[in-house]
Amino acid sequence: MRIIEDVKELVQAYIQDRWTHRDANPYSSSDYNDLYFDCGCTEQHILRDTKYNLIAQPVKFIFECNNGFMTAVRVKGILFQKSIELWSCKADLFWKAQKYMKETVDMIDNG
Repeated sequence: MRIIEDVKELVQAYIQDRWTHRDANPYSSSDYNDLYFDCGCTEQHILRDTKYNLIAQPVKFIFECNNGFMTAVRVKGILFQKSIELWSCKADLFWKAQKYMKETVDMIDNG
């Protein structure tokens, strides 16, 4: 898993997968029995018990752990699922990247 420590690298990873708020697909769910992911905080977390707000296709989630890390995870498989950790970063870096993207869009809109 890649640990991201730079805002612009995180923005690139975010845009590449076209992350959206989970409300964009009300049928999205991380309720996979006994499926864990390795988090950037060095612990394992169970998907169904970890908070997420962002999703991407085909089945990807950005989880926020209680230790202050955000981890992007892809779930692969139909009959037997496995988690694939894409990247992780500290939550404060993630929110800085969100602010940077919003400011960039506002600057373009106000031109």
